Amino acid sequence: MFRLWLLVVLTSWQAVAATSDQASPDSLRLDGAWVRALPPTQVNTAAYVDITNTSAETVQIVTASSDITDRVEMHSSVMVDGLMRMQQIDALSLAPGETVHFSPGGKHLMLFDVPSMPQPGQQVRLCIQAQNSTAVCTTAEVHKGNMPTDAHRHH
Repeated sequence: MFRLWLLVVLTSWQAVAATSDQASPDSLRLDGAWVRALPPTQVNTAAYVDITNTSAETVQIVTASSDITDRVEMHSSVMVDGLMRMQQIDALSLAPGETVHFSPGGKHLMLFDVPSMPQPGQQVRLCIQAQNSTAVCTTAEVHKGNMPTDAHRHH
């Protein structure tokens, strides 16, 4: 009888442990997404979005994707020897309630090898993937230069 009880307790504990480090799709909220329009000769561009962890657990963001390219990387702009450089971010932790701003001059999503540069007014699908979770996606409008201030919304 004790072995059966122990088996039930251990199985229950494993089920709780397995779910506690997994982000659910509704753990992340994406706001104000936009993509920078560049001349048609360019093959790389950047996307920006505010990502909020709406869960009670820390969420680890591990990848991003888009419908206009197969290669999207998270990057950060950092000053190195007096020059601004991009560094790839392999993973990004967000504490409960924390919002990270992907914006010009800071963290951003690099969209590489874009076959056809999107034009202002078009829409691009952006997705963020947390560890052990399904992707959370949003629609990002394409803008020239810096995003107009009236288009930047916080919900």
